[in-house]
Amino acid sequence: MPWLQGSAPWSCWSRCSTSGAKGVRHAGTAAIAWGPGLLVAMHLYLRVHDVTPYHPWNHLLGPAAVTFGCACFAWVLAQSIRSVEERTLIDPLTGLWNRRRLAAEGEAAMARCRRSGGPISVAVFDADYFKQINDRWGHGVDDLVLKHLAARATETLRPADRVARIGGEEFCILLPDLTAEQAAAAVERVRATIEASGVGPLPPGAVTISGGVAMNRGGTVPFDALLHAADTALYRAKEAGRNRVAIAPQVTPAEYAQSRRPSDGALQPLFAGPD
Repeated sequence: MPWLQGSAPWSCWSRCSTSGAKGVRHAGTAAIAWGPGLLVAMHLYLRVHDVTPYHPWNHLLGPAAVTFGCACFAWVLAQSIRSVEERTLIDPLTGLWNRRRLAAEGEAAMARCRRSGGPISVAVFDADYFKQINDRWGHGVDDLVLKHLAARATETLRPADRVARIGGEEFCILLPDLTAEQAAAAVERVRATIEASGVGPLPPGAVTISGGVAMNRGGTVPFDALLHAADTALYRAKEAGRNRVAIAPQVTPAEYAQSRRPSDGALQPLFAGPD
């Protein structure tokens, strides 16, 4: 039935052979999409051929199946929309939040911080000499490195800490309820884990990261200000020799405007590894 192959239910059914939970989900979607229609068709066929056993509720079967079918179609449509929205908020290579998702979640975290009055920290890190890795090993290995960075960071941090890829080889970590020193210690653990592990053809120590940390207490500045301060600290870590974590002064409303100028504020490397 070529005319059927373009339909959404057929597309769902054609993917039912996928292994694991994804295949089960597609099979369930296909069953929900096709089930009510088949039920109505069977009911009408039996009525036309006058082989339906008499029951006083027989006349309700058709409308009930149609109503159920509409409800199922609405559910399938809602799930499809949700899936599309999720794909626009997730980095396809690493499975992490993308910049758009980070911005939304960051502002929400700042709002919670304003209510609690507690600290919130943001860290930015990227791979050192990433262009040289790309030039020598090619895109296949640099993609492997990016996945490696994402996996090591996620497994090293707390469940409450969220990692996002914000562009190229640059990542951001949202660290709620941590002071700058605590957040820098967490990023240092990520740095040490990445340095000690190999990836693909690259031995341990071949891939290192530099990071910058910024903190605000009480959510008194926009999330973008905190992100900018952490990014500025990252560049100071690069200038200090790479493979280290630098910490920025606490971001306050008075210092927000000054933090946009890289020359403002003295950012000292907090941790240092071998160059």
